[in-house]
Amino acid sequence: MNDTETNRRMLYAQGCNDREIADKLGLTRNIVMHWRVARDLPSNYRTGKISPPPSPRVRIGDRITFTPTAFVTKGDCLRDGTILPGKVTGKVTWIHPRRRYYLVEAELFGMVLRECFPIADRR
Repeated sequence: MNDTETNRRMLYAQGCNDREIADKLGLTRNIVMHWRVARDLPSNYRTGKISPPPSPRVRIGDRITFTPTAFVTKGDCLRDGTILPGKVTGKVTWIHPRRRYYLVEAELFGMVLRECFPIADRR
């Protein structure tokens, strides 16, 4: 293995995704993705949607901090240049009658952001 291969494997083992590896090594994301796929390595992409899983005893009014799935990565921008936060905190406003999932609402830039999350243990 050459030095680039060693560095890529080290960053991959640390949990870096394709974009992070490319940025740190001065490569394009496409090069890193092809390198990873050629070695049958799964993606380290993290959505953050259910991390950590909420308590099965979630109740209306509980405050939940999460990374919205609409945000690709922390630091992405809107068209007007506004930088998006990595995480937001919102309130649980609705729970499915059979406790399959719940709805969280958070205010962001004067708008309401709504996102649903599954309930891990539906007892």
